[in-house]
Amino acid sequence: MNLSTSSTRFSASGFPWSPLLALLIPASAATAEYDVRQIADSTLFNREPVISETGLVAWYAFSMNPALSPATHIHIYRDGERRVLPEGIGGEHAGNTAPRVHGNQVAWMSTLPRESEEVSWVLRDPPLDEEIRERDARFRLAARDEQTFVRVGEEYWRPPGDEVARPRRQPSGNMEIMYWNGEDITRITDDHRNDLAPAIGNNKVAYQKARGWPFGWEIMLWADGEKRQLTTNYYYDMGPRIHGDQVVWYGWDGNDYEIFLYDHDSREVIQVTDNDYDCVSPVIWDGLIAFEGYPSIHADIFIWRNGEIERISDNMEDDINPRIWNGQVVWQGFDGTYYQIYHYDGIRTIQLTDTLYDNINPDIRDGVITWMGYVDNYDAEIFVWDGGPDPIRLTDNDYEDRHPRTAGGRIVWQADNVDESYIFLAEPR
Repeated sequence: MNLSTSSTRFSASGFPWSPLLALLIPASAATAEYDVRQIADSTLFNREPVISETGLVAWYAFSMNPALSPATHIHIYRDGERRVLPEGIGGEHAGNTAPRVHGNQVAWMSTLPRESEEVSWVLRDPPLDEEIRERDARFRLAARDEQTFVRVGEEYWRPPGDEVARPRRQPSGNMEIMYWNGEDITRITDDHRNDLAPAIGNNKVAYQKARGWPFGWEIMLWADGEKRQLTTNYYYDMGPRIHGDQVVWYGWDGNDYEIFLYDHDSREVIQVTDNDYDCVSPVIWDGLIAFEGYPSIHADIFIWRNGEIERISDNMEDDINPRIWNGQVVWQGFDGTYYQIYHYDGIRTIQLTDTLYDNINPDIRDGVITWMGYVDNYDAEIFVWDGGPDPIRLTDNDYEDRHPRTAGGRIVWQADNVDESYIFLAEPR
């Protein structure tokens, strides 16, 4: 579909129905002006857009009437064209969500039927000091009909008596990881375990795979067509992020959460933090890791660089939600009354906002910082700072603008207005 390029002025009182909105910013207020375009199918609910440095935008969408069309699909927008990716995969009840992008590649989660009874990966077990075995993680279905047998792996069992029929899974399911390289689609996982939280790099996808009790999650890496199990323990390993050949995540070490790093060149995993408090939500860029640490009841932002850890937030309240790019970090910090946006430029930390409303959910990439601010303390608007003297306010309306992401100088976000849901793309002129 080739979207039109007609333009209208942005309206503060009504929803902008035109697919292109010319938003003019005075030259004295910033270094750039932006064209804002509505790029989603307006007949669908559209959620969680992401954007790559090449301008590829991906999000997931579903029908406003799920009774007629319960499927959820990945949508992409590139070079003025919008399409569904992939067309029809998983059937009418497919659930395709959580897209992640890198260059012209997309990874996402999908609920899919098994393609084969052969599992795509057999997890390694940690060394056993005692007889600890993983509880069966495959489907178990109970049925009321005494003629119906229940499959548990390769064994069959008939529920006794009049047992109520209730499908149940323990503890995994049919959530799989998919990958699109710009031309072809690859199903990375195919087993009886849930695979979640994809992170994508160049021809690499990291994700977390469910284990049965008493185990937690393991971190997996699909790199150039080969799978690797990066963790093997009894604990929870979660939230992988990728940059280059490195993967970072946080995992329980038996006492608290710590940060771990895998280098694909050396095939080594190192423990980045080792302390007596939780460290979570890591992000990585060129070997620099930023994360949330909880040395007290309040969170602070820390960075790890060349084996050294430094605290870069200086706030008595919570500092959370770090994002990273090229040695710089942004996050939201509570000033005692409202959340504000903070920016570490590689040398020092500055407070970007100082307002009487909350500013949250920041992102940084390619010299641009974006976030959502509750200007009237009711609905959020989208802001961007590109190095000019003042932040630019991209939206001015009566509905919720949220989930901003930036790359390649562009900004994308989701807009919700009662029963309407849109994806907007702002591009510098």
